[in-house]
Amino acid sequence: VAGVSEVQRTCKKAKHQQGTCSREVVNLMSIDLLRQQPRWKEALVDLREIMTSLVQHGFKAENMRTWKMHWDRQLYKALEHQYQLGLEGLNENLPEIKVELTFRQQRLQFRPPLEEIRAKYFREMRKFISIPNHFRGVGEDNSFYQLMVDHNAPGFSTVYSKAEDLFRRLVAVQEMFKDWVVLGSIDLDALVDKHLHDVADWERNFRALKARGRDAEKLPLSVKVDCITVSTVPVKSTIDDHIQQLFDALMSSLRRSITQEVQTIDTFLTSGMEALSTRPQTVEEIGEANLKHTELTSQKPQIQPLFEKAESKNKLLRN
Repeated sequence: VAGVSEVQRTCKKAKHQQGTCSREVVNLMSIDLLRQQPRWKEALVDLREIMTSLVQHGFKAENMRTWKMHWDRQLYKALEHQYQLGLEGLNENLPEIKVELTFRQQRLQFRPPLEEIRAKYFREMRKFISIPNHFRGVGEDNSFYQLMVDHNAPGFSTVYSKAEDLFRRLVAVQEMFKDWVVLGSIDLDALVDKHLHDVADWERNFRALKARGRDAEKLPLSVKVDCITVSTVPVKSTIDDHIQQLFDALMSSLRRSITQEVQTIDTFLTSGMEALSTRPQTVEEIGEANLKHTELTSQKPQIQPLFEKAESKNKLLRN
């Protein structure tokens, strides 16, 4: 009777463990293989401990091989289900790769460089693809898990295609900021001096620069490209510097323009004062004085607007 009771307890325990194994494998069907690998490892440890405990309770190890093979087949199904789901969304769900967009040596660059980003991405991608090659189930023979890679190989072309599309979109992030950093490759003082002459020119450019500054504030601090997060803080800081540098160039050119016009006015007035203070004594000196007077009179129409221009520019400078 005691022997029968022991057998009953053993069978009851085996039945209970059968249910536990079933629940573990069913749960694995819904556990993300890419982002929740620790939970997969925990479940596999639990399953192996169940096998070990049954041996400790009297089940012969050699008699459990078929049972272990059965659960390895069930694990294979769960693994392949999550493996296929992982391949479909690999570009979005790989571990986050953080990069920065910078402007150095007069060109937009990623930090780390694009080549390193690609290398890291494809390293993580290959790491996931090779999971079945290193997968350990509950039995002694795990080689059949490796068949999963070949079985799903036709889907790898889509994985690589999505990867290339990801990097095309990543490069497009650079293009999005290209127009914003063009000032970093220009001699601003020379540009301003060449194109700005009237007060309206400065007024128009100050307004445009102010609007540009408001638009720059709206640029995103980061851009998400699937599993890659691009911080744009460094390039936004550079853009702010460029806007400030252009503002400084506008102010400097406005001051130079005022100074030049004041100098022209001052030269005219000094010349006029000298002519008026000179008293001709001879016929020749009288002739020279008349010529000087005629010259000053002809210059007067050009000088008068300079007073108005200088005053308007000075007013803009104070504002």
